Amino acid sequence: MYLPRVRGFAVAFVCSLMLWASLGTRLEADSFVRGDPNGDGSINMTDVISTLNFLFLGGSTPGCLDAADADNNGVVQLTDGIYTLNFLFSGGAQPPAPWPECGEDQLPDELGCAEYSPCAGSQPVVLGDANCDGVVDQDDGEIIRDHVTMGLELCCRAAADANEDGIVNVNDAVLILNALIDAEPTSVDCELTD
Repeated sequence: MYLPRVRGFAVAFVCSLMLWASLGTRLEADSFVRGDPNGDGSINMTDVISTLNFLFLGGSTPGCLDAADADNNGVVQLTDGIYTLNFLFSGGAQPPAPWPECGEDQLPDELGCAEYSPCAGSQPVVLGDANCDGVVDQDDGEIIRDHVTMGLELCCRAAADANEDGIVNVNDAVLILNALIDAEPTSVDCELTD
């Protein structure tokens, strides 16, 4: 029995499924920073904890699984936490792109990135102004120290990264306390905010 309406409906349905499948990856958030699964705009110990909590303790799924895939192998697993620890504390390899600035995943995978708010907007800030109050002073060095040791949130990772090496660490605090207090302010774009 031949039913033209059923055939037309079936063709339209299959075409719409194919279109939906091809657009699926395009509907995901495009920009993120690899190695920052908690989405606070910087890579630190809290990202390792976030990944391990998700993997082994039933913690919440990161809004951007691509950001949690620190080694960019297409799977979020224990090696991502180890990769980040090596990068932070042992001079290990830097995270693959996109890092240290926002960008898109260059290798296709099944992870995706539904939400990563630090890449949503930008604002001009002064390099070294870790607390975003418009002044580079001793408070900024202390903010960075507290960020590194206790996971204190930063208002802008780009501003706190005073030596512009892509990571916020004690070296930035030392540079701020020793040099930037008397230096001429340098403006940077803050694409990564907490």
